[in-house]
Amino acid sequence: MSVLFACTTEEKATPTPAGVSPAVPAAAPVELVMKAAEALGAPYPAPAEEDNGEVGGGTPVTVHMKDPGGSGQYGFDPAQLNFKVGELVTFTITSESEFHTFTSEALNLDRAADARQSLSFNYTFDQAGSFEFICVPHQALGMTGRITVQ
Repeated sequence: MSVLFACTTEEKATPTPAGVSPAVPAAAPVELVMKAAEALGAPYPAPAEEDNGEVGGGTPVTVHMKDPGGSGQYGFDPAQLNFKVGELVTFTITSESEFHTFTSEALNLDRAADARQSLSFNYTFDQAGSFEFICVPHQALGMTGRITVQ
């Protein structure tokens, strides 16, 4: 199978300042990114199975995905999360001014929020351990955290 991508408009590339990640176009929803990754054979975690359209009823946890004022200092707040095996958590993730992901490949957890967007979802932790979570576009800039499940 061959995959061909083409652009029909010409645009001049604008250099990105050092320490700042390039903006992700708002017109590229997560579903399109996942389909493109799949077509290219790139690993991209599937959405967690807990998505059944109903949100709420779990332990409420808000995770802020931060990128303060173009500083190039990215992070999660909080960056350390602790849960119990079997615990249902209702996550709300919020993004400051850029596209971010809340991704843990080991937990098959992958959500994304566009700039200034919040979204909520349920997740049940079914295994004990320590699991890294990352923002895919900003992992190299230190946007990582850890989930501990006991």
